[in-house]
Amino acid sequence: MALLLLLVLPLFLVVAACQAVLVAGIEFVIWIAWLPRGKDILLVYSNSPHWQEFFEREMLPRLAGRVVTLNWSERKSWINQMTMTSLTFRLLAGSRDFNPIAFHFRPFRMHATYRFLQPIRAWRKSGSRTELDALMARFAAETGV
Repeated sequence: MALLLLLVLPLFLVVAACQAVLVAGIEFVIWIAWLPRGKDILLVYSNSPHWQEFFEREMLPRLAGRVVTLNWSERKSWINQMTMTSLTFRLLAGSRDFNPIAFHFRPFRMHATYRFLQPIRAWRKSGSRTELDALMARFAAETGV
């Protein structure tokens, strides 16, 4: 068991270091490519009847001019492209609760991630927007919208 750990641990550390370098690289490119143009938010959502209207009525108008969007329902047209937007999403979103999601990029600081799936599910299930409103308040406070 100790031998296996000695073999796996260095591999894990190399993978983690590569991931950190990729994230730092994406952050740096966004700082120089998006932020000077006023684009500081990446928003990924889909045509789901559970949240499409929420994002198109409540989020996108508030973020006009600041947001880069990806529509998960149209991913066949962008998922395999080597664009900065799709690479950023694939690198930062992870494999859980990645749709809908927003990333806020700030100069010389790590991005902030806002995962909307669970708060929207809670709202749709219970009728209460408490979790969603709390997330939206944090999002508004941190992004200034």
